[in-house]
Amino acid sequence: MDSETPDDRHEPLSALEPVRLAEGSPHRPALTDLALELAQRSAGFRRSLPATLTRSLADLVRSMNCYYSNLIEGHNTHGSAGTR
Repeated sequence: MDSETPDDRHEPLSALEPVRLAEGSPHRPALTDLALELAQRSAGFRRSLPATLTRSLADLVRSMNCYYSNLIEGHNTHGSAGTR
């Protein structure tokens, strides 16, 4: 098998689905509270940044997401025109 062909490990497609806790899970309330706290802190952090920095970080994260998305899909991410 060459390096461009992904290794098929016969994993179930359900492994790609988001994790969801059952309604009756005893961990659900605590994890919901943590998720809310994270969202609140994230919003507060974002508000504390200057708009120019926020835009620059958004551009950087967008580029990183594109790069890793292409990498995960098996695309050649090196030596392409237009990369930084």
